[in-house]
Amino acid sequence: MNTKWLHLFLCTLFIGLIISSGFARNPEVSTTTPETNIEVDRLSYLSEDAKKKLAENGFVIVASDWYNIYPNDEITAIYRSCKGRHFPVFVTSDLMLHVSHLLLDWTLRYLELTSLQQDLLNLTDTLLSQSVCYYEQAHDEAVKDAALKNAIYFTIAKSLLKEPSYDNVPENLKSIITRELTLIEDHQGITKSPLFGYKEDYSQYIPRGHYSRSPEFQRYFKAMMWYGRMGFLLAPVRETEDGYITVDEPSALQQTIQALLICKALQESKIKGERALDVWRRIFEISTFFAGYPDDLTVAEYLALAKKIFSEKYTLQDLSDERNVINFIVEARRLRKPQILSTYVTDVSSRAVDWHRQTQGFRLMGQGFTPDAFIFQNLVYDSVRVYTGNPPLPFTAVQKGNVIFRGFPRGLDVMASLGSSLAENILKEEGDTKFVNYAEQLAMLKSKYSSADTKQWRRDLYWSRMWCLRVLLKKPQGNLPPFMKSENWMRKQLNTALGSYTELKHDTILYTKQPYSMAQMALSGPGKGGYTLPPEAVHGYVEPVPVLYDRLREINQQLMAKLKELNFPSDLGLIWNFRSFNQILEQLATISRKELAGSPLDEKEYELIENIGMRVNKLMHFTHHRDITEKFISKMDKKMPVVADVFTDVNSEQVLEEAIGKPDLIFVIANVDGKPKVC
Repeated sequence: MNTKWLHLFLCTLFIGLIISSGFARNPEVSTTTPETNIEVDRLSYLSEDAKKKLAENGFVIVASDWYNIYPNDEITAIYRSCKGRHFPVFVTSDLMLHVSHLLLDWTLRYLELTSLQQDLLNLTDTLLSQSVCYYEQAHDEAVKDAALKNAIYFTIAKSLLKEPSYDNVPENLKSIITRELTLIEDHQGITKSPLFGYKEDYSQYIPRGHYSRSPEFQRYFKAMMWYGRMGFLLAPVRETEDGYITVDEPSALQQTIQALLICKALQESKIKGERALDVWRRIFEISTFFAGYPDDLTVAEYLALAKKIFSEKYTLQDLSDERNVINFIVEARRLRKPQILSTYVTDVSSRAVDWHRQTQGFRLMGQGFTPDAFIFQNLVYDSVRVYTGNPPLPFTAVQKGNVIFRGFPRGLDVMASLGSSLAENILKEEGDTKFVNYAEQLAMLKSKYSSADTKQWRRDLYWSRMWCLRVLLKKPQGNLPPFMKSENWMRKQLNTALGSYTELKHDTILYTKQPYSMAQMALSGPGKGGYTLPPEAVHGYVEPVPVLYDRLREINQQLMAKLKELNFPSDLGLIWNFRSFNQILEQLATISRKELAGSPLDEKEYELIENIGMRVNKLMHFTHHRDITEKFISKMDKKMPVVADVFTDVNSEQVLEEAIGKPDLIFVIANVDGKPKVC
């Protein structure tokens, strides 16, 4: 799949100045100017236009590299520079969301490097050995063949985790392994898997996110992607010579036996005295906690059904009885079906066999179902169909033959589904809603997520982080500063939400299921010195969004509780960082509520605001385990720009990428000490 930068979200202060596809075009200028008497002339480095907008709107955003006064590499440096220049600080939600992203991403890296990589290698070795044992023990040819294919499956995974070893592997099997590994290493796009026989998108195996930074992470990425994407299907399709598409029942039978053998091996094998099932569960639970519960059927679901069809400890002989396996398949097909299409399916094959059924099956480390992926899936072809507007075509349109359809979503689709009327209006203005069935699908999504209860939003870290973004999308209420009451401010907040969403996708890119459009075929035709610190803090202002700060604190508490539950070794540096961040978030929530109530702040609270850059910068280090820190943290982490691919269109052979750039500066006029002040 050829990667093309189709979407570039550059988030204000959080990241960059502009939003893709005209998001910030022709912004309305507020005529309400309650602070027009504010003295902004002392900001001599601001342009006259910037000063005018500051006075008119109560805030203005300028690129930090526009005038080369503030450092623009990373966000905490800007805050530290403000303190060094005695400039009143404005603590933004952007800063807190960015710090939360860094801490959560670093925690995941730490767990992967210190625990999960070795667990995955040990698990792979054990399941490979057990598969060979089953091959030697089985008398039935179907079971022997399934066990042999599992041995190939795990050999490929082991070869991705470490240097390939083909000792005692027959030449005909070695050929399958090397062909799969070549496809993974070349990662050119969609082609048929030599082992599984169905089409796979091998471009997904390009290490990205933090997994590109070292060979260890790259190997782990490829192996987990293999385990997360390659499925043992209950209804794979085949095409006959006359073009008729039907379910390939022999392949379904074999792949189901393979899945049942894997589940059996997990129950029966041990790794250094620990059940293989418990090792699998440790990897599975931490990945799903960060990135959502799998969209595909899991080990637990197959074991529960196997107990019903066979027994709790089923034998190889049980699997040799074809009637038993067929009964299992019949019952398994009644289980939940995937909601996200993450592979190549044509509308012709989908018409013959519904894609939800066609892609249903077992995956060893299935990738997570996430609300944004579900939104994307339901707002592209074939859930949303042909274009009904006029030229020029909108961003989301793809033309194939003489048919124009919605081949791409936008990040704004996610925000509109989560309740942003502004995002929905922008989509309408730019023609991205002019497709058959779009309005109905969006209405369904808005209803679904508006009715989700607190328990649903707290189910894992991914959902909780999306829940945080909803705070920014609601129109602020209460005793707010004037600059927070305009549509321009809502545009800034929408951009902040898009930037934070991009960082979330970057963090979880390995573990979340990426949605695909269906293949359209049927219809086609400061420095160390120079400043003297004042004796008292320079009074600043906190963006008053206390609910957001509370939710970010709750996310940290969720994570620490989960790590304790899973018995991961505690790390003092990690614990200190989260405790310190929680303390800051709690103080910011308190300050926000005081600001909204019009209550005065005390000097300690003003000191926190002034020193926020230094306080947060201390969280950017792990004070313990310095011997491994450099393996998963680098200077690049403090720089803002990241890119994450979030959607694949098989028709245009392009992917949708969200990106964020350098942080910008925001100047606001806020009420500090009872009078308007530029922060």
